Amino acid sequence: MEEHEPLSTSLLTFEGTWRNLVTTRYVALAGYIVLLWDSILMLPRERRYIWSAPSSPLKWIYLVKKYVAILFLTLATITELSGMGGVIKSTMVCLFQSS
Repeated sequence: MEEHEPLSTSLLTFEGTWRNLVTTRYVALAGYIVLLWDSILMLPRERRYIWSAPSSPLKWIYLVKKYVAILFLTLATITELSGMGGVIKSTMVCLFQSS
């Protein structure tokens, strides 16, 4: 027969895990915001030096790499943060039912 942890111990472990999850998500969001801020600040220089430069493979590699990365990070950030709503609701139900 399995032994279960006492409810107070499992709630403490859950709370610590939840806190780490929320912290990780907000740090990831902060990093994404810094990336966007840097991209916006560098846009005038990029337009002057990259977009107006003659077409070359290096120019296209740079542009594709930069904008595809921003696109994928945008989708990943939206996916990561949108998943939090369901987790918050289900945890509140679990905590309510356990008390």
